[in-house]
Amino acid sequence: MTAAFEILSIDLEKKRIGVALVPEGSARAGGHGAVAVEIVPGARLTGKVERHEKFGVFVFLAPGRTGLIPMSETGVAKEADVTRAFPIGADVEVVVLEVDPAGRRIRLSAKAVIRTRTRPTEVRDYAEREDAAPAEEFGSLADKLRGALGPRDK
Repeated sequence: MTAAFEILSIDLEKKRIGVALVPEGSARAGGHGAVAVEIVPGARLTGKVERHEKFGVFVFLAPGRTGLIPMSETGVAKEADVTRAFPIGADVEVVVLEVDPAGRRIRLSAKAVIRTRTRPTEVRDYAEREDAAPAEEFGSLADKLRGALGPRDK
């Protein structure tokens, strides 16, 4: 007889793994198309908006795993309607900011997703601009940065 388990938390210091028995017949039990969600700081995930509170928006990430987007991390102006920006049941892309050691509190950011979307184009635009014009006034720092980014003709 075999059983499917879901890993809920990993505590490396105490050498413990928190698990939950996955009900038989669920999509996760068979492993067909199931994707293990790793909820660690810096992870970029998609969840569903569960509910709104004065202090933030709760997002369902995985069974037994719900995170909070504090109002300051929604990317919505204070006077704007958060319920319109994050309707209940809507998919929302978030970045995990913090996970407490017990794995019960997960702090998320929707604002960080917006920042990461714009960052690659800014870096690419800067690199192209530097390649087009000599950066002699910047000295060796610009040369070292170009060298660290590597040659483009490989």
